[in-house]
Amino acid sequence: MSLAKDKKAEIMAEYRLHEKDTGSTEVQIALLTKRIQELTEQMRQSALDLRFEVAARLRDEIGDLKKELRQIENAGRRLRVGVVTVMLMTVVGVTLSVVGPKILGNATNLIFEGVIGQQLPAGITQEQAIAALRADGQDQLADLLSGMTVVPGQGVDFETVLGTCRHISPRLPVVLMAYANTVLGVGPSEFAKRAVEAGASGVIVPDLPFGEDEEVNRVLLEHGLAVIPLIAPTTLPERRAEICAAARGFVYVVSTVGTTGESKSLPADLTELVGHAKAEATAPVAVGFGIGTPEQAAQVGEVADGVIIGSRLVRAVGEASDTAAAVEAVAGFLSQARRALEGDRPA
Repeated sequence: MSLAKDKKAEIMAEYRLHEKDTGSTEVQIALLTKRIQELTEQMRQSALDLRFEVAARLRDEIGDLKKELRQIENAGRRLRVGVVTVMLMTVVGVTLSVVGPKILGNATNLIFEGVIGQQLPAGITQEQAIAALRADGQDQLADLLSGMTVVPGQGVDFETVLGTCRHISPRLPVVLMAYANTVLGVGPSEFAKRAVEAGASGVIVPDLPFGEDEEVNRVLLEHGLAVIPLIAPTTLPERRAEICAAARGFVYVVSTVGTTGESKSLPADLTELVGHAKAEATAPVAVGFGIGTPEQAAQVGEVADGVIIGSRLVRAVGEASDTAAAVEAVAGFLSQARRALEGDRPA
């Protein structure tokens, strides 16, 4: 059974890139994510009702949908701006704004030129890439690309990211985020060795769930690279306790189920979830997903050890007219968030 028509229409309206968009990567990911959530709930209820055959069938269907989701995410990186920004701000106020304009400028240049160039098909000109984006209805990305100097097919790779890590790590702890295919492509041992040499303290591999590949985790940990685990509101209590007990670096609490992005409000049960995680973990507990305002950062800071802000910073970069404006926007938001966090704590 597929999604109900009204629910499907609601999701498409929220995630479409333009009025006629019915099948962009963003829409497909949102629809699949919602379907996986629904089936997961059905599977859990079937197990509670002792309908184990139904639960097993749903489990297999969910596995197939997750594979399809990963394939769509990988395919969607072409002619898309692949920007992942993870900023861990401790409640005592460690933020990117203390790094200084030079390092922020270097990182933003990589986002604006290197990352975008790497995502564009090799063998075409920048003008052809712009024309293709406009033909696909992606005028905002086309306008962004028009104000840059890129070489399609060339740009940021693992070594470039490590170079940025080397600039930042003497001043701030750095946690890398990478898909499993990057870690496996470089090789877990080589990945960890080079990351640690560049000053990285940890790594988040969102598509490598806890316990699925213990050998990869073991190799990364042996090289001194903390593997940051994720827990969500849907994580079963027994599994959550196991994840938290084994956590190194910090525990990443996903505040809400669904695709990453900003939210108008934080979940009502977030305090309870964070409380469980803090009781079960020896590592700090940080919260991410849906934090889009300084006020929300301060609210999370009241219960968690750290605040993770991603999509809000990506949006600030995407809306900026140039590198200087992007640096100003990111630093400005982080400064506001830092003041909000410190304002809720005694001096």
